[in-house]
Amino acid sequence: MTLIDVLIIILIVAAVVLCVYLVFTLNKLRKSFESIENDIHIISEKTVPVLDNLEEITRKAAQITGDAEEQISELKSFIHSIKRKVNRVVDLPGKINPEHRVSELLKNLNAVAKGFSVFWSKLFS
Repeated sequence: MTLIDVLIIILIVAAVVLCVYLVFTLNKLRKSFESIENDIHIISEKTVPVLDNLEEITRKAAQITGDAEEQISELKSFIHSIKRKVNRVVDLPGKINPEHRVSELLKNLNAVAKGFSVFWSKLFS
């Protein structure tokens, strides 16, 4: 055997070792890909219920917001109603003129006095 034959044998052995290493490495790579695929499948299975819950939460939040807006609207209406009533009460003294009331009372008392005097005079005449 010559030197070239020995080198060719070493080269063939190295190629076989390299091929065996390549087979093991590709097998590990395949297992890693299968593990990644399994993890992605698990994540997608867990994500669907989370998304469903998120959709339900969003729907409930929209409903709560709508209810809150309705309550605020009713509260504003109630406040405006009270404000109108308070303004009416505040404006009431302007509508009820005390001087006018006193003059009406004096007129009525004067009329009663005249009626009494006429009655008295008719009674004794």
